[in-house]
Amino acid sequence: MKTNFENIRPKSDSSKHYRFRIMGKGPNLLILGGSSGDWENALELLSSNFTVIIPSFSKAILDRQPGSPDPIFYLENLLEELSIDRFSILAHSVSAWIGLRLAAIHPERVTKLILANLPSAIEDRFSFQQLHQVLAGKRRPASIDQSSFWFDQVFCQLSFLNEVKEVLKRTPFLMIVGETDRFFSKEKFANWSNLTEANLNLEVIRFSGHFSMKDNPWYFSAIAKEFLQSKSYKPFTSKSA
Repeated sequence: MKTNFENIRPKSDSSKHYRFRIMGKGPNLLILGGSSGDWENALELLSSNFTVIIPSFSKAILDRQPGSPDPIFYLENLLEELSIDRFSILAHSVSAWIGLRLAAIHPERVTKLILANLPSAIEDRFSFQQLHQVLAGKRRPASIDQSSFWFDQVFCQLSFLNEVKEVLKRTPFLMIVGETDRFFSKEKFANWSNLTEANLNLEVIRFSGHFSMKDNPWYFSAIAKEFLQSKSYKPFTSKSA
C-alpha cells in the first residue's frame, strides 16, 4: 500500500508548511519516526483498524516553520490543523523521546503510548551520532550537523522535563524493542524513569534489531493492535517472535 505524503499550507498562515500521510479508519494513531519505507508493511496492517497519521518533521521542514524549529510545536500545530483532539502515539527510536514529551505536555489528549526501540543506551553526542548514522542509512557530512540538531532537540530539552517521567505512571504505555537492538538498555531506562524493571511493560521481538517494525512488521503490528485495543494488557513476554 502506497500513500503519498500530503503538503498543506494553512490559509490563515501561509508561512506554515506541513507534510504528512494519513490513512485508514478508526481511532487516531500518531506515528512518529522512521522513514516511509521502514513503516510500509506495518502501516498497511495498522491502518485496517486505526486512522494513522504519519507526520514528516525533518530538520528541513522544521526550519521552514515560523519561530524556533521545535518538533513539538510543529506537531501541535499539525494536529490542530487536522482537528485531531485525542490520539494514541506510536513512536520509534529518537522520536520515542519526542512522543514522551508530547504526552507530557498534553496528557489529557494522549490515550495510550507505544515506545518502539527507544534509544535508552545513548549517553552522549558521540553515541547519538552513531545512532543517527544508522537511522540515516549512510554516512555523509550533513548527517553530522543534523545529528547535533536532534541531540539538542531531544536530550537537552528532555533533561528539564521531569514531568516526562510521570507520563509512564499515568498513561498506559508499552515498550517494544528488537532482541539485538544495541541502542536500548532496559536497566538504564528503568533507572531514568524511576520504574522497576517489572513495571516496564516490555515486549522483545526476537531476530529483530533497531528497526523492529521493519524486521518483523506482522508481529510488531499484532502487539501494537493488541495493546491499543485492549482495556487491560499484559505483555506476551515468553511469546516473543
